Amino acid sequence: MTTVRLSTLFLFLSGAASLIYQVTWVRLLSLSIGSTSVSVSIVLATFFLGLALGSFLTTRIPGRFLNTITPYLTVEVIIAGSALVLLPLLLNLDHIVAMWPVWGEVFFFKVALVAAILVLPTICIGATYPLMVSLMIREQAEVGSKLGWLYAVNTAGAVAGAAGSGFLLIPWWGLDGAIYFASALNVAVVLLGLVYKKHFILPALNPPVGALQTKPVTSQTQPIVLAILFITGMVALACEVAWTKYLAIFTHTTIYGFSAILSIFLAGIAIGAWFIRCRIDHIGRPLIWVAMLLSLLAVTLVMTRVGLEYLPTIHAAIIGENNSVMIDALAKYGLILLVLFLPTAILGALFTLNIRLFCGPVESVHNKAGTAYAVNTVGGITGSLLAGLWLIPEYGSDVVLSLSAVLVALTVLLLFNQLKTRQQRGSIAAVIGAVFIGIIYLPPLDFSQMITASRYYFDRFEHKQPPEFRFLQEGRSSVVSVITYDNKHFWLQTNSLHEASVTPPDPFSWFSETLLGLMPYFFLDDPQEIFIVGLGAGSTLSAAALTPAKSIKVVELEPAVEEATHAIFEGGIAALKDSRVNLVFDDARHHLLIVGKSYDAILAQPSHPWLAGSGNLFTKEYFKLVASRLNRGGISVQWLNLFNMDATTLRSILKSYFTVFPHGMTFMVSYENSLILVGSNQPLYFDHKLIRNHLSQPDIRSVLSRWGLVTPYELYRYFSLSRLEALAAAGDMVANSDTNLIPEVRLAWLNQRPQGDEDANKFLGQHFNLDIKKYFKSGELKWLEKFGLYLLSKNDHFRYKLLRRRMDNQAIDFD
Repeated sequence: MTTVRLSTLFLFLSGAASLIYQVTWVRLLSLSIGSTSVSVSIVLATFFLGLALGSFLTTRIPGRFLNTITPYLTVEVIIAGSALVLLPLLLNLDHIVAMWPVWGEVFFFKVALVAAILVLPTICIGATYPLMVSLMIREQAEVGSKLGWLYAVNTAGAVAGAAGSGFLLIPWWGLDGAIYFASALNVAVVLLGLVYKKHFILPALNPPVGALQTKPVTSQTQPIVLAILFITGMVALACEVAWTKYLAIFTHTTIYGFSAILSIFLAGIAIGAWFIRCRIDHIGRPLIWVAMLLSLLAVTLVMTRVGLEYLPTIHAAIIGENNSVMIDALAKYGLILLVLFLPTAILGALFTLNIRLFCGPVESVHNKAGTAYAVNTVGGITGSLLAGLWLIPEYGSDVVLSLSAVLVALTVLLLFNQLKTRQQRGSIAAVIGAVFIGIIYLPPLDFSQMITASRYYFDRFEHKQPPEFRFLQEGRSSVVSVITYDNKHFWLQTNSLHEASVTPPDPFSWFSETLLGLMPYFFLDDPQEIFIVGLGAGSTLSAAALTPAKSIKVVELEPAVEEATHAIFEGGIAALKDSRVNLVFDDARHHLLIVGKSYDAILAQPSHPWLAGSGNLFTKEYFKLVASRLNRGGISVQWLNLFNMDATTLRSILKSYFTVFPHGMTFMVSYENSLILVGSNQPLYFDHKLIRNHLSQPDIRSVLSRWGLVTPYELYRYFSLSRLEALAAAGDMVANSDTNLIPEVRLAWLNQRPQGDEDANKFLGQHFNLDIKKYFKSGELKWLEKFGLYLLSKNDHFRYKLLRRRMDNQAIDFD
């Protein structure tokens, strides 16, 4: 193999590994420091800061050490070794944070913790590109073409890493398997480098001979080039954050959607760098090219802002009535590529051209390539933080995209003195004017149109008219909206997905959510401390507030959800005004981890398990955390959807839940497609008199009577599987965990109700035996006998037959 081919392969594999690390490390660190926008931004900013620092530090390596591949192989060894060493640390970091909560609670300590973990591998990752540039560019004629080629190859590897991690590695092998694979890529580079080491014993640098076609910038214009590198880096990442926020609705907020968006973004940059590499050394006046590319970028950013509006319309026209998951995904990702291609390709070309101009002669490449790369990366960090933490929550994605276009247009003015003719200056002035006119008069980014078009198959209604939006706000982590069709019934949504349904002023519209809030009161004599995961429209909280609990803590990830409830209920949710209720905006799992307080009941009504990140609230590790935060005799109550669920995923969640909790049962609300899991560290029993007394409380009776639940017998009717039955149904299925992400991997592909053996409702029915006897103490069996008579009076012969056989200890023949 030639040296060029080897270097190409090395940078491709290294780029792929770096993106796999980025994706997996962000997910694993969020388990310990939280998945709030601030916490995720800390991880990403630290990761990119390490890249920038690594790029800059390579400029401090004496040139005489760069005539062999040894420095490059050394950093690859460190990356591979660090990844393997960090994996067990990351998988157990939550235990460390639980012991010293300050590391996951205080902003400064969060930053210090993430920096301490990521500093070494990220510095080495950041050094790979500049080291290869310094090694491979030995002649003046190679500077432009090889700079562009190496950057394009490295970015193409990043595309492969982003796509491969989301679509292949994590679904097949989990987060830990993906890290092992990335480490193997680094090791492969090292082994190949050692085998072909003699190919990289290169001659000394050849100084330039004769006049250069592409003139390097002067000392006066070098700061301008660096400023352009900083600004384009800032705009690139700010736009990526805004585009991702908008397109997450289009791709349904799944792990596959995020991987596709990131891959498309990087692919455009790689193509732009590859396209300009062959032309870069033949440009007579490169700064004029920079000005033209900046002008074109400003225009395409405005047009992209408009083009995003038409994605759902075009997508609907393409797929028509086709229900194929693959066709739907290909159409969506193809349209995203079409819309984002031009601005991302121009960004790639601009980076390559500017880094070429800044580096100058071949003997300066080593000292300047790393600096230019670092400045561009720091700009990216600045843009992502400004957009994600301030501009989008305060002003919205449309403002970010508009400001980005304006900033790029104004950046052209830095090169105004380089424009020698009136025609050139007039053209640039016209472009800047067109950008401002376009931003003012072209339609802004409209989330309501995207939300209306991006319905899930299980949320499609017969309403032919579009919904009326009563509330729409871009929050820090999601886009929250409230819609209605009749001004009576309201749906609260995040990223177009229905999270709650209510008919104000009554907060008790869904039985399963109401039952969730009251369930502890049916098992515990006097629950005092209650913890609720997720606010939603407040049904569960309102139900819990009917009990005499002394303290109710509600932890909600997105503050905009609480604001949305004011559009549903005049004055907001009444229960939030209760002095016993404390609403906290945080990642609920992280809050349980760092606060360390124990509760009598932990009620979870999180978002759906297939959403990227939300699946962390359905894993074995999360359930272990919940179990550790229960007081003696306390219970966990977990809501689980059945309307977008297959039997395999359900088995994995049942396995994870009931392998953690040694005692428990399930309740099924079939007409709402909901399953409620109840677990405890101590035995659970139905205390008929206790349940009857609590049901007789006027407020509770008033609420539950609308569903016919007025005696304990109606509650028993919702009993589904015992713990042992649930485990038997799960069989040998692998438990859902923080690393395998089974719900995110499987459920994201569903676009219709699973059929046959994968039908979750049918699966539960096949394992339903009414194994309820064990939950009555011997002195309470008389109530179970009366329950049988109650079933008979309700003509529920199937359940009655099962109950009688259970009472007589007879086996049940389902055939």
